[in-house]
Amino acid sequence: ALGNGLRAQLWPQFQRRFRIPQIGEFYGATECNCSVANLDGKVGACGFNSRLLPNVYPVRLVKVHPDTLELLRDSRGLCVPCGPGDVLVMDDLGYLYFRDRGGDTFRWRGENVSSTEVEGALSRLLGQADVVVYGVQIPGKSQKKPGI
Repeated sequence: ALGNGLRAQLWPQFQRRFRIPQIGEFYGATECNCSVANLDGKVGACGFNSRLLPNVYPVRLVKVHPDTLELLRDSRGLCVPCGPGDVLVMDDLGYLYFRDRGGDTFRWRGENVSSTEVEGALSRLLGQADVVVYGVQIPGKSQKKPGI
């Protein structure tokens, strides 16, 4: 089965329940000029980019402004590579994991808060398969819905 958006905590149970021998994931977006795929069944990964042969498929994760989503550039005009913990995260082997959509992350008390990560944490803590978290306005605070 090939899909998009299967949560890591649901993946093994889904695979067992429906007797699916292999699950693959992919990630691509209309505003992106590439796509990635996880075709070897790495639970939770939405893609893969070889760390050993990076020029075979030269995909790089670059930083964007958190409010405008414009590309961030250095003094030479080059895009700034992402560090750990941005919207897509790459592990040491080159597997990519979807972390959050830019519009679903909010600043609260100096920290980036990801509604997707809060959903995942609550899902595990409460033992619930489906948890929904969304931003709400807090009186006297920013209009950007910081309270999740």
